[in-house]
Amino acid sequence: MLRHCSARTGCGDFALRVGRHARLSSLGLVGALAGSSPDVGAALRALSRFLSLNDGASIVSVSVEGEFSSLNYAIYEAGIEGTSEVYQMVSAAACNVLRDLCGAQWSATEVQLPFRTPDDVRPFRDFFRAPLRFDSHRLALVFASRWIDHPLRSADPELHAALSAQAAEFEALASPDLPSQVRRVMRNLLLESKGSIETVRAQLLDAPAHARPAPRCERRFVPHAGGRRSLRSGVPAAPRHDDVRRRDRRKPSLRRRQRLRTRVPPLVGTDADTVA
Repeated sequence: MLRHCSARTGCGDFALRVGRHARLSSLGLVGALAGSSPDVGAALRALSRFLSLNDGASIVSVSVEGEFSSLNYAIYEAGIEGTSEVYQMVSAAACNVLRDLCGAQWSATEVQLPFRTPDDVRPFRDFFRAPLRFDSHRLALVFASRWIDHPLRSADPELHAALSAQAAEFEALASPDLPSQVRRVMRNLLLESKGSIETVRAQLLDAPAHARPAPRCERRFVPHAGGRRSLRSGVPAAPRHDDVRRRDRRKPSLRRRQRLRTRVPPLVGTDADTVA
């Protein structure tokens, strides 16, 4: 849609103009959760964790490295058309979100844009008011790390706790099992170039207990002499459809063997005499 509108209007910054109208309040539950956070760092971490509830085809992450930090965004879903226009729109929206959180004094030290340099860069320079780097491998708004501890005027501990619990419930519904949780965490860590077993484990353990995936013991079985048994209860598990089908296939051959045993006489005696 964005690419079509940009082509029809002949406006190369059409998506940027759309994104300029987005604010923190445009993000619904996730925006309200971020706005009630105690400081900018907590707000950005909330966005990084829960924004996938609004957009499941992309990754949002926060990097804090020394004097500089960044709010990052990348599309990982294959086959999406018009990614350049999407990045234009998201870059403007992300800049407005940071301005809402930090105040009018905030400014980016660099804006990294993952699309080629447009024919007219003036609209981008006028909006971001920061050095621009095109053809980047990700969308990143880089800013001074001192803003991470900046307190929010809209901080509300009670509202933040209630919204965090609600967002965690939605997250558990969206990622009900452990593999889904690990994939979500790994996408964020790979965007930050920090993917490791230790960091994945730490992030999963930091999740609230009600947001962690519940073990699904009905699918976890171990073989034993009498059939499959559940790891939790030890009660024999109900036969699966494929198990029943395999048993049905075995039954005819078993019956044939039994019929053959009744028809063929025992070879004791006759064969012994013949061999002798």
